[in-house]
Amino acid sequence: MNSSAESRLNLLLATSNDTLWLWDMQQDATQFGSPWRSMLGIADGAPLGNGIDEWLNRVHPDEHPRVSQALQQHISGITPLFECEHRLQHQDGSWRWVLLRARCLRDEAGRAVEMAGSFTDITEHKVLDPYTRLPNRILFLDRLERSLSRLRHARNHVVAVLNLRTHLAQGYAELLSHDQMTQLARTLGERIASEIRPWDLVAQFSDMEFSVLLEMVATTDDLPAIFKRLLEVLRKPIQIDDNLVSVHVAIGAADSTVIASNEEQLLRAAESAAALAQEHGDNQYVHYDPSTQDKLSRRLRFESELLRAIEDAAFEPHFQPILHLDDGRLAGFEALVRWPRAGGIVNPDDFIPVLERQGLISQLTWIMLQKSLVSHERWIAAGLIPASSRVSVNFPPEQLQDPGLVGLLRVMLDNVGVATSRLKVEITERSLVSDSGMVQQTLLALDEAGIEVALDDFGTGYSSLSMLHRFELDNLKIDRSFVSALEESAQACSITRAIVGLAAASSLTTTAEGIETVPQLRHLRSYGVTFGQGYLFSRALPADDVARWVSEDLPRLQRLFTELASEGG
Repeated sequence: MNSSAESRLNLLLATSNDTLWLWDMQQDATQFGSPWRSMLGIADGAPLGNGIDEWLNRVHPDEHPRVSQALQQHISGITPLFECEHRLQHQDGSWRWVLLRARCLRDEAGRAVEMAGSFTDITEHKVLDPYTRLPNRILFLDRLERSLSRLRHARNHVVAVLNLRTHLAQGYAELLSHDQMTQLARTLGERIASEIRPWDLVAQFSDMEFSVLLEMVATTDDLPAIFKRLLEVLRKPIQIDDNLVSVHVAIGAADSTVIASNEEQLLRAAESAAALAQEHGDNQYVHYDPSTQDKLSRRLRFESELLRAIEDAAFEPHFQPILHLDDGRLAGFEALVRWPRAGGIVNPDDFIPVLERQGLISQLTWIMLQKSLVSHERWIAAGLIPASSRVSVNFPPEQLQDPGLVGLLRVMLDNVGVATSRLKVEITERSLVSDSGMVQQTLLALDEAGIEVALDDFGTGYSSLSMLHRFELDNLKIDRSFVSALEESAQACSITRAIVGLAAASSLTTTAEGIETVPQLRHLRSYGVTFGQGYLFSRALPADDVARWVSEDLPRLQRLFTELASEGG
């Protein structure tokens, strides 16, 4: 490289923190600015590689083909600028992320004769979460790869990976701002770090998902104690400004005694174990073994079938009758989802959480609306049930945030020829906790459209009293936990009476869920509860069984109500 070029380079280096470089392509001679050595840990005076190989030989093997192709495309004149992100190996064996920008100088014939550019170290931007400054998945995998490489030369220890999936108690996530969620993630990261050794690594994969790399573990027998310590420390409430929040966690673990050949496979095994831990309930852990993969395969097949069921609208509504508690007249039905699958009916608790995680729960709602309204309208047209009957359909919280919901409902109801007065929307208190104004607008629009709204499981949520005057509601559903305790709990009786009084003061009707015995029915009638449903009247029925229930069971129930009225009960 001539002295003029070297002087120009040195002048540029004096005003830049980037690593500038020049490549004389005819002589394959390169000159790198001094930041090259500090960026890659090369000692002063240590020889650099020959020519362009000083750079190319340090490129990560997974990215070498892509980088070489991009380089040749620019040299050939296909691209006007050579620009790419890739990893370079540091002297300590770790990887640094760099952004390379370069351009060729060409002769009169257009042949590339010289290239000049810069390497910018973007490792921190690439491998750290921008808010919590915790390592991310990229850095975690780099460290894991190095750990497994060392393990191949010394198999007297174990490398383990933990995947921690945390979530807030129901309703709290909607209450916290972005800054508060960042504060929560930082606190969780600190708590995790407090329970592991200084040389282990904590990484953050998302707002509420973390992974831990445990290096040089003596034996897998040490791992359960670590799981238990992490569960214990993460379960302690966390103060976030004025909010005291509780966190639930699922931990999955995998170690090098099962998978030691590939860092991606080891991490995926830990993530699979965490997914299974989530299915077992809050604050659980699962250690990956070969049987875990079988369980995961079954779960993936289940989820694949579930997705196909959504696409094919394979879910069916089962109808639980709702009666007037004063005289036993039929008031309507609650449509409860069922999934007919080979081998039997799948419990909704087994598939609804999966649809919620996959963001498909709203699609299920539309399937239920379409099918339940069509069946309900057919029964009315046939004179089987009264025209005043309503069918209740459960709506998930996110659906109420859709500004176009009521318009879509009107279109669907028009398409199936059903009046809006035939539909009742059931929501939970969780739908109202995170109100941003849109929920209020949606409930007001439903009221204006003549669609009733019932608040399900009233009395078990967060802010029941304030909801009665803030939102347009028509009916409060008394949770089955109160109804089931009416015969032996004076407190349950008092709470139920209080709910009925609150509803009456707010001009709302009430519906008792889970009525199973005649004494429970007597209590509810004496408190003035408007409607009721439960096994005493009927389980949820397939559409084909409703006609038989109306002709055989409903008259029997109305005789029961007549008897209760005659005895004053």
